[in-house]
Amino acid sequence: MSTEKFKNKIPVLIFVVFIFFLLLYHFFGFTGYFGYDDLNYAQLAFNAKNGIFDFNNHFTYRFPIVLLTAASYTVFGVSDFSSTIATLVVSGFILYLIHLLLKKEKYITQIIGLSITLFTSWFIYYSDKLMPDIYVALSVILSLFIISKYKFGNLQKKPAVYAVMLSITLLFGFTAKETIVLIIPMLAYFIITDFILKRDIKFWLWFFLSGIILLTIYFLTIWLITGDAAKRFEAIADNSYLNLCSYDKQPLKIVLERVSFGFINMLIYQSILVGLVFIFVYAFRKNIKSYYQFSNPFSLFLTASILLFLSSNFMTISINSYAPMCLDPRHFLFLIPVAAIPAAIIITKIIEGDEKAFQFPEPVIPGLDYSFSGLKTSFLYFLRDRLKDDPRFIEKNKADLAASIQRVIVEVLLKKLVLFGFLGLSFPAFLLF
Repeated sequence: MSTEKFKNKIPVLIFVVFIFFLLLYHFFGFTGYFGYDDLNYAQLAFNAKNGIFDFNNHFTYRFPIVLLTAASYTVFGVSDFSSTIATLVVSGFILYLIHLLLKKEKYITQIIGLSITLFTSWFIYYSDKLMPDIYVALSVILSLFIISKYKFGNLQKKPAVYAVMLSITLLFGFTAKETIVLIIPMLAYFIITDFILKRDIKFWLWFFLSGIILLTIYFLTIWLITGDAAKRFEAIADNSYLNLCSYDKQPLKIVLERVSFGFINMLIYQSILVGLVFIFVYAFRKNIKSYYQFSNPFSLFLTASILLFLSSNFMTISINSYAPMCLDPRHFLFLIPVAAIPAAIIITKIIEGDEKAFQFPEPVIPGLDYSFSGLKTSFLYFLRDRLKDDPRFIEKNKADLAASIQRVIVEVLLKKLVLFGFLGLSFPAFLLF
């Protein structure tokens, strides 16, 4: 194989490695069912397999997870593994979209984007759970993928085709779980901006038309099955109950805490804010006007990340009162892959530098344990001494510093992975090379 052909395959190999990690986590880290909800979905899927549907249960209307799991039960039988197959495929598809969106960037950019997504604790935790939130995440990032490809990757634009694909994707999200409504402000911003700038108007008109047709078919189908086109929403109302997330029933103080700092605290403590941190710092340092007209894929995803963050925090999910989304990490999984795209590009820009510019001591800890506390202390002392001579040392050498410290950390982790392989606890060590 020529060097050029091998280089062209590297992005695919990177993607395959992350799929391997996804499967590795499932086979060695699957913790079983999460609680009431996934057991309910399993029961509904088993009933659907046998042609039984309970349309008084609002979970029944979340067709993607119920029907795909029912299909899995039909093909593979009823088991813990068959309960996870559909969700694993959806999680893998999300990683594949990130691969497609970043494959033309540097290799490290793709690795960072996939890492931010897969190794965020709640994403990987729900990557094999029988829950619909990962389906919503797929719908959101696939919608942005379609919009991006139409705007920036399609030389012979076919507005009707891409608009219909977008409508189908959003209907998929709507049937997966009602939290897809949080995407509405983002879509509204895109549509209004494009109409103001007089671009892609045919695409959005086709989107409106196809969306209306699909929703009409959907509600007509519900009416034919249940005798009531609004049965899904009645089932939701009938199954609702008073809880800590009933913000429309809570004192004003609780609601203000939720929208002022509660949401951000949740993102911080649940490690969901990683990609968004880089986005916020970067976005407000740049020319806002030119940026938020999303003239390229990077600015499109950056703008989308910010808008989805805002709607997740402030938007109500009730048409009768002000009730923001409950602060459960699974409801906001869609933020992770969307933010991973611009964050990966931003981080790559930050760390571009000479990894051999500065030498830092490599931590030496026996076995599979590791710690970077000594490296951190050494790095801080190094900066302290250099700043005495040059107060602008960090600003001048930011990229080289990031690359140098990254090299040490990566080398330590790779050595531990190799040792992990030799001990027979994971895949063979030669697969790392």
